[in-house]
Amino acid sequence: MRQIEVDLLPTRQGLDPSSVFLHPSGVHGREQLLERLHDREPFLPLRGPDGTVRLHAKSAVAALVSSSETDEVTELEGYHPAHARVRIVMRYDNVLEGRLILLMPEGHQRVLDFLNQHERFFLLVTDTGAAFVNKDWVDHVVPVTDAL
Repeated sequence: MRQIEVDLLPTRQGLDPSSVFLHPSGVHGREQLLERLHDREPFLPLRGPDGTVRLHAKSAVAALVSSSETDEVTELEGYHPAHARVRIVMRYDNVLEGRLILLMPEGHQRVLDFLNQHERFFLLVTDTGAAFVNKDWVDHVVPVTDAL
């Protein structure tokens, strides 16, 4: 197993530093975090800063925030996809900003089309890394222009 350092959102203290465990092999090589979040298992093991392993219900995870670029970002960017800058307002007023990687058929590259896909989690590329966002915790999304 390998571990990816993330911050868990939400917690009572704000972000909670954690490590998520990923298998050495997945569907297309090393298991990716989105792949793990989308599997059928309802719980995700996370190691807390004190070393304790906690089993978190995926439905209770608003986002996992990484302070570095993840394998998913590198892989998806290799397809030269369209992008959209967004501001995501989560429940309880947490705000995430960044860009979506719109790897979708031409003519269906709108933010609305992307968000209406059936997967629960989606990837947001931030200025400092990446966030894996749970749609169930999103209050609303505002597309933004570079001029803002």
